[in-house]
Amino acid sequence: MGQHLSSRPIIASLLTACLLTLPTSASAGEPLQLIVDTSKLAEADRESLRTTIAASVSETLTTEGRELVDTAPTTLRVRIEYLDEENLDYAIVYEVLEGSESLGEAASLTCTGCVEAKLVRTIDEGVPAALVRVDELMATKVEAPAEQPPTEPIVDEPPAARVAPIGALGIVGSVIAAGGVATLVVGGLELPKGSEYGAPNDSGDVIVREHGRTGQLLLATGAGVLVVGVAMLATDVALRSKRNRAAKSRAARVPTPMLAPGFVGMGLSGRF
Repeated sequence: MGQHLSSRPIIASLLTACLLTLPTSASAGEPLQLIVDTSKLAEADRESLRTTIAASVSETLTTEGRELVDTAPTTLRVRIEYLDEENLDYAIVYEVLEGSESLGEAASLTCTGCVEAKLVRTIDEGVPAALVRVDELMATKVEAPAEQPPTEPIVDEPPAARVAPIGALGIVGSVIAAGGVATLVVGGLELPKGSEYGAPNDSGDVIVREHGRTGQLLLATGAGVLVVGVAMLATDVALRSKRNRAAKSRAARVPTPMLAPGFVGMGLSGRF
């Protein structure tokens, strides 16, 4: 008779190879902290149930390949609350925390008419589904944000060197114009008076003071002086206004470097 070869070692080898090629969960290698919250249960049962549930869930997590530590960035919190205390109906909530921030519920179950053994068994049965949700929430949390297009940096514009609105030429023109106005006023007062005849002097000549001619002369002189002063003032103001506009235009166009991921350039910012 030929030698009979058993197929069991071959099947076992194939199963092992398939298991090795299966993808592991995203958080399988990351430490995980476990918190069991029984604060909503009766005070007499809180500590004993917490200890029993924590020990059983820790064993289940270890079986699922999860490393448990006292402190870790990711925490699985198992919260147990009463739905109906007299009938021993419970709500079981698995919550994922990153630090102190809640990422949301991983899963939730209800257990009706649950004595302690049934409650612990129900909690253990919900752990695998909760771990799948833990991996999904953590994968969503660590996804890199989409690359943003480069934006132009905001820079403060350097203050423009401002030119005073009036200078020496304008000041001199203002003084001259003021003198012209004063001369016009005096001429205006003299003009209506006409001629004034004084008493004869020792030689018998009569002194005549012609106010009209004096007023006309003062008016003509004041008008000329006023025109010159106003022209000097206007010229100074116009030149300085032009310089101010040129200085603002130069300060408005400020070249600034632009740096961003995958982009280097130079920008020209300001008012045009």
